[in-house]
Amino acid sequence: MTIKTPTRTKTTGQVTVQVDGNMLRLQFPSKISKAIWKTKQKYKTLGISNTPANMAKAQQIAAIAQMDILNDSLDITLEKYNPLSLEKTREKVKPDYPKVLDLCTQYFEVMKKPNCAPGTQVRYKSYLRSMEQFADADIIKDALKIRDSIRAVKTANETRRALDFIFSTIEWAKRNELILKNAENPYKELKQDVLGKEKQQKPKHIRELLDDKEDNDYRGYSHDEARAIIEKAAHHGRPHGVYKDLIEFLFLTGCRTGEAIGLRWEDVTENFGQITFRHSYCRVSKELKDLKTANAGNTSRKFPCGEKLKQLFRKIYESKTNYFLDGKDFVFHRNGSPISAISLYFVWVGYENKSAGIVETLIKEGKVKTYLKPYATRHSFITWQLKAGQTPANVAKLVGNSPEMIYKHYVSADDDAKVVFEI
Repeated sequence: MTIKTPTRTKTTGQVTVQVDGNMLRLQFPSKISKAIWKTKQKYKTLGISNTPANMAKAQQIAAIAQMDILNDSLDITLEKYNPLSLEKTREKVKPDYPKVLDLCTQYFEVMKKPNCAPGTQVRYKSYLRSMEQFADADIIKDALKIRDSIRAVKTANETRRALDFIFSTIEWAKRNELILKNAENPYKELKQDVLGKEKQQKPKHIRELLDDKEDNDYRGYSHDEARAIIEKAAHHGRPHGVYKDLIEFLFLTGCRTGEAIGLRWEDVTENFGQITFRHSYCRVSKELKDLKTANAGNTSRKFPCGEKLKQLFRKIYESKTNYFLDGKDFVFHRNGSPISAISLYFVWVGYENKSAGIVETLIKEGKVKTYLKPYATRHSFITWQLKAGQTPANVAKLVGNSPEMIYKHYVSADDDAKVVFEI
């Protein structure tokens, strides 16, 4: 309900914000208070505490009330000047934004699909599938609904990643003027409210083997531990020895697991003196993909073979002499198909309550100190090369990494560092 205010009262006083205890309220001019509410001083409690953000909001409400007085449109019930009512009014005038599935699909097709590996594309497609149940939701207005719907079908970690994907979609849409540049993007804040474990825990029988070091991502095994792991692998898997060869190769080259599994005989010179890594095998799409470094322009990587690596190749090659070896054949395979990275993982860690893996067995035998994941073969190789005097730049070249990454994770200063050169 609005009422006209007498002209003579228009210039008599201002609507102000006061602090009552720790709460904010509006104070109306005394002449307006007497003329409309028949009281000496009229107050409107806002129901919000005295914080900088709330004070700014209260000042906005006071300005609206003051303007209504000047325009003879003051709401004498004062309902209009509740913070919640103000938010609802603003919500009504918010523009419509694109549907979440349409915009995210467009972002995926334009930005992600051409630049991502097949395995990564599978993850993004799973996010899009989870949006099908609320495909018509407004990507910004319905942000809460979108978050809760994704959380209902995804783990906490997957939900956070999906919200990151939507956040990036909105930022891309702003840059390309598909939505207003000043549109809010609430998904980074909404991500913080997703409760749950950040990472999937390792199997219980492996957690019991871990030491108390928090960051074991870049640790490697000693030479003796690596030899013990290789020898133990000879008795795992069918046919026996197939995992031994692969694990030995990983320790000898420091390459990524997918690069080893995707290695074909055409990538190895006839004298076994050099490898050219050209592809990586994707366990999700079950096909060869470009190297991880391809986006940076490094589509292949040459690796010189030492004597032990030559012997390994020669042994594998000679064991296949009973049939014709085609260059497209995989070096490490089972019945012609590439070895599964998942199978390698279970040979390494074992099956809980069923059979012990290589590392678990060796820890119990006292031949290995602690559990490290299979990727530790790469970390071991890098560490050995650095300790042997190889430069970080050369190590980075061998393993397909940047010198910066080598310095960041593997190179540290000695406590007893000394000056080794003087002019």
